Amino acid sequence: MLVDVNRKRNYLQIIDCQIHYKISIMSDSKVRVRFVTQHKAYAVSDAPFAVPYKLTRNGLSKVVNHLLNNVTADEEDEVGSGEVSFDFLVHNRLIRSSLDKVISSMKLSTEDIITVEYFPSISVSKESKSCDMPAWVGCMNTNLASDGLIVAGCYDGMVRLVDATEIVPLKMQTPGSKSSNNTVDSSITMSSRPQHEGPIKDICAFSHQSHYFVVSCGKDQRMKCFMSGKKNSGVSKGGVSRSVAPFREVASLCGHMSSVECLDVYSGGGDSLCLASGGYDGNVFGYQLLDACSGFASADGVAPSSKSTPGKKTKLNSGASSSSSLEVASLSPSFHVHAHAQVVSDLQLCCIGGSAEGPTSPTHMFTSSFDHSLKLWDLAHMDNISTFNTAKVVTSLHYSPVNKLILTSHTDDKIRLFDPNSKSVVAEDISHSNLNGSCVKTFGVAPSVNSKMPPQWVSQVRWHPTSANVFASVDYSGAVKLWDMRTLNVPLYTLKSAHEGKGLCIDWVCHSDTNASIVSGGSDCCVKSLGISDLDSLAEQEA
Repeated sequence: MLVDVNRKRNYLQIIDCQIHYKISIMSDSKVRVRFVTQHKAYAVSDAPFAVPYKLTRNGLSKVVNHLLNNVTADEEDEVGSGEVSFDFLVHNRLIRSSLDKVISSMKLSTEDIITVEYFPSISVSKESKSCDMPAWVGCMNTNLASDGLIVAGCYDGMVRLVDATEIVPLKMQTPGSKSSNNTVDSSITMSSRPQHEGPIKDICAFSHQSHYFVVSCGKDQRMKCFMSGKKNSGVSKGGVSRSVAPFREVASLCGHMSSVECLDVYSGGGDSLCLASGGYDGNVFGYQLLDACSGFASADGVAPSSKSTPGKKTKLNSGASSSSSLEVASLSPSFHVHAHAQVVSDLQLCCIGGSAEGPTSPTHMFTSSFDHSLKLWDLAHMDNISTFNTAKVVTSLHYSPVNKLILTSHTDDKIRLFDPNSKSVVAEDISHSNLNGSCVKTFGVAPSVNSKMPPQWVSQVRWHPTSANVFASVDYSGAVKLWDMRTLNVPLYTLKSAHEGKGLCIDWVCHSDTNASIVSGGSDCCVKSLGISDLDSLAEQEA
């Protein structure tokens, strides 16, 4: 009996020695890689190089900088201040761990030469801009960012404007004044009375016939449309805030009998202007705004003063307009559908399968709900053509016309990626999938077993307007995260303390083809902006 025990002990010692020997050999082994890039300024020889098997992204950057004779630091695994930081792709997956883990997870052979594509990393500003608001910032819209405007909806029922460049509150120009110095700080209507009797849940903005339009919705079951002249004085230069002519209410959109939770507008140039809204009771209403907004712009006269009371309401159909500049029109919906069993958390009008030039009217609509579902609707027949059941409550959605994919945020600290054109799983690295098997990928690291913190709600997620891979998110911990679709569970960048409370909304402001900002709002009554540059490197990889 003692002999058998000794034999077993010796056998286990031999096995243990073999394992340690293999680990030691593995740590000292190398793998052959070939570096390729689409950036000619950073091109190196395409001859295979033997690099350490456990090299990380910083280590690979060090190797490329050494080949470029651009080495200024002595650290083996850190990029020096004078060096260029690179990102690396292996089979279209960004490296965010050691090279051996990537090779193992992708089941690649170390006997083969592995092609590694590299490009300059995007740069994130170390300092963020911010401006204070009187109340929680629950929603924002950057459709007018090209004109320097960010529209924010606050929990005190006020709609406010923020300078898209300087991130400072904009000033309303006093009616009848031609000077930008004669301004006051107020809401968009220059009235101390809130636009809504409760929190503003969502907001959208657009321009039409040289006028700005803003549509807001809130807990008071109301949707309102405001209009302002587009040509305003005092354009922001040298850090001086511009002033904006005051908005005035021109229409009330009727139909909802409960809190209006979300809305979206689709502009097809001068041929179409559609709006859809979702309510707490699961109902979705649609409106045709083209004729109405054209009528408002044509009848635009002298704006009412800050002391004037709203005009009487005139009930109109979707295509009608009021004859007096002081009247508030009442617009009726053009369609209605009971979309979900619970609250409609988000929706988006879009075009799927249209012409290359793009359609003038939306062809489809996505809706999400607290009933754990994401739905795709055919607007021509008002049919629900696809339903994607998810594991958790859906808090927001965003469809990208660039890559034809849709992102959803959830209450379990996860972001899920869907392909509306596929009914099968198209990726092998799935963390979670829904009941229909149409979830392509899941982003977000689940909390550890010993963590006392519950999973944070991801409040909102937004694709970059022109990138096929980059998107941003904000959650209830106040963190703003920058993601790339080609990574798993590791964001490109995380600003943990973006907000001192809950992060509630997020969007993009594009300053140029290479520079952009992530703007967010939260329960700390602040609008924050995080600068992102060198996005051209990612764009070239997507081309």
